[in-house]
Amino acid sequence: MAEQEGQLNIGGRYTHSEFDVPGVGSTTTKDSGVVGDASLLYTGERTNASFTLSQNLEPAYGSSGASVRTAAIFSVSRRFWQTLSGTLSAGYYVNKSDAGQYSFQTIDQRSARIRPGIRWEATNNVFLEAAYEYNRVNYRTTDTDADRHLAFLNLSLRYPVIE
Repeated sequence: MAEQEGQLNIGGRYTHSEFDVPGVGSTTTKDSGVVGDASLLYTGERTNASFTLSQNLEPAYGSSGASVRTAAIFSVSRRFWQTLSGTLSAGYYVNKSDAGQYSFQTIDQRSARIRPGIRWEATNNVFLEAAYEYNRVNYRTTDTDADRHLAFLNLSLRYPVIE
């Protein structure tokens, strides 16, 4: 039997940031804002899916500071047979902060990610997963792009420690 549900989490944040400004020294800023996420979830017999919109203060990867991240993320998984399933996830992210807000530099990035994968469960305690991930980041302050291709193979062994 399929189930659909929605989730909504809203809150506030107060941020006290300390960071170094080259040639000036240590700087402190205080800021507040809204954080939250809204998700739609689908759970079926063989298929699960989710779509999430979120906003929060996050580390700005590749930079020495933080930024407000707004994200839209979609994920779906499908069981093909009892031991074989596939996944697909994708996301679009906007990282933004002004110079002096959470770091000494302006951060204005747009990025997109897509990740297909496949998983084989050899036993209840052993599974093998293969996936590929592509990321593209547009650094709007310098009008440059960066691409990342990542492929991996993961072998997991689970053993119950406490029964």
